[in-house]
Amino acid sequence: MRPSLVLVSVCIAGCGVTLRVGDPGLRRGDPLAVPERAVQRCIRAVPGAQSPYREDLAGPETEPSLVGYLQALPPDARRTAVAAGIEPLVARVLREHARSGGAPTVELLSLRQELDERLAALPPQMLALEFECECSVALLARVLAAHDGMENDRQLELTIASLVAGAVSTLAAGVWDLANAHTGQPAVPDGPLLTGLVGAGVTTALGAAVLLPAPRALTLSHQHNLLVPLKRGEDGERLYPTFVLRMLTLPTASGEPTPREALLARWDGLIGDAAGENRALVEALLFGPGGVYDVRTAALRQALLEDLETTLDSLVRHVDSLTKALAQALARPPGP
Repeated sequence: MRPSLVLVSVCIAGCGVTLRVGDPGLRRGDPLAVPERAVQRCIRAVPGAQSPYREDLAGPETEPSLVGYLQALPPDARRTAVAAGIEPLVARVLREHARSGGAPTVELLSLRQELDERLAALPPQMLALEFECECSVALLARVLAAHDGMENDRQLELTIASLVAGAVSTLAAGVWDLANAHTGQPAVPDGPLLTGLVGAGVTTALGAAVLLPAPRALTLSHQHNLLVPLKRGEDGERLYPTFVLRMLTLPTASGEPTPREALLARWDGLIGDAAGENRALVEALLFGPGGVYDVRTAALRQALLEDLETTLDSLVRHVDSLTKALAQALARPPGP
């Protein structure tokens, strides 16, 4: 390897990536970039106000004559029903079940059919966002793997160059010393020693370059950023289905932190550990439209998305709990 390349490698190893928020200026085919078109391919559910799952949903049932019927459901199940906007429908189903004595009247069957359809639409909304998180994580993993591959290649090249430099300098010093012994009066008696010293210096420089990583900029675009609504506490662009956002933000029946509050608490710790003094810049990058990342910040974004995906997956069980609670309530003989 040429000395100039060694110098460049050492200089690069000593410089960090400058984080930048905004248009990253993506280059086509760049293995260290995630363009917006790749992010858009991760979206399974159509976002925006025109999406059928982003409409305004009904709130909790407040009619005194209906609220009593909801006592048949546990608090967590009622929270899920409120989040889904179906608590008024559930109350009417339970009332008709009581009125008919459990008999399959036309009104009860009609209400139950509507309820079943509404319940069936809930899990796909969760799964759509889970898929988007998983897809976004995969895009980041691909870029990080490409970065690691480049770093491994660089280290291998420097290691080979170090071995070659050491072997060549040793061989040259030996040949020179042998020549000096035959001539008797060498022109440069210290030539073998100088050759060995130069070889040792080059080998040391190459070894140092191997040990010091060479930072590379990662250019990530994410105009469609699922982290933003949770950070801000509002979803003006309606990136989330209304039901999912409610599940993340509605107060819990037990008084524990909401899923959003728990997420933000964990994210606060992760960001604090990784960002250090650059916290404001890192947060602007993570919760913005994209920009220039370094490896650590990109891995941090990956961790936040993985945490969000896990949280969404855990919320699916609440839909199952609501379905089970409804089945049990409708299986019991109607009360007075």
